Amino acid sequence: ATYSGVLDELRKLYAATPEAKEQGCRVSDFSYNTGSLRCAGCEGTGQITMDVQFLPDVEIVCPDCGGSRLCAAARAPRLQGIPLDEACRMTLSDLVAWVSGVPAALPEEMRPMAQSICESFQTVAKRLMDLGLGYLALDRAAATLSTGERQRMQLARAVRNRTTGVLYVLDEPSIGLHP
Repeated sequence: ATYSGVLDELRKLYAATPEAKEQGCRVSDFSYNTGSLRCAGCEGTGQITMDVQFLPDVEIVCPDCGGSRLCAAARAPRLQGIPLDEACRMTLSDLVAWVSGVPAALPEEMRPMAQSICESFQTVAKRLMDLGLGYLALDRAAATLSTGERQRMQLARAVRNRTTGVLYVLDEPSIGLHP
């Protein structure tokens, strides 16, 4: 989600909620990589590594955030009754459908800004879905993506950034790429 830019748009929506504004939250605070609202217990990873002396390390779900990577204050703002961590657990396809209804559920003064953010989200999400990645959830760790999924993410990012002067050679069959 971070790599593709989709999460950036969601963070903007959540930072604009009345609850986030009351807390003085900014968009950057909702990042589980560096934000002030990331879980302090797991430092935004969603897991805690336990050193078991002579055995391999054991990773458990963080008891503080339940694996969401965000502290309770980051999970408090809600859009249509859903906090950011739950939105990130949705598949991209489900999230696109949900986001389309967000502006109508907000107060009148927030709708134009929310509509603009939602349209930007839809644009980025559509690129990923056109590449067959609609089944991915935004909270999926980059290390768990297959080679083909990573290739498609890179293609979507190149298109988003309007990269020019670059030639992509996709040998046939490309490992993991969907036809």
